[in-house]
Amino acid sequence: MKDIEKILLINFLVEALDSEKYGESLVWLRCLPGVFCLNMNNHGNSKKWTPSDAAVYTDWDKLKKRFPEKPQKKYYGVSRQRFKSALNRSRDISFIAKSSTEGSREIFYRINLDGKITLCAY
Repeated sequence: MKDIEKILLINFLVEALDSEKYGESLVWLRCLPGVFCLNMNNHGNSKKWTPSDAAVYTDWDKLKKRFPEKPQKKYYGVSRQRFKSALNRSRDISFIAKSSTEGSREIFYRINLDGKITLCAY
């Protein structure tokens, strides 16, 4: 991943996470600094998705200038895959775990800016 893309992705994530722009779709885990959760609905067929279901992915596409003028329903699934691919390609973002329940899936990632893992206790 190019340095400019890395900075763009980190800035996109931190700004969205700090502002809670996407609600429960993209959230910081408060007890684990640098760790966030990407909540995905398991719609199966992306033709049933609404624009709000894919807001995180489409906003990433808009930032990368890949958003079509008139998106078709299948676009949302492709957009989600591009976003997940960007996360997985980044050297500064590490996959931690995933959890599935009926109707949703949570994927946990860590932003590794200083190479350290800090845990907090309640």
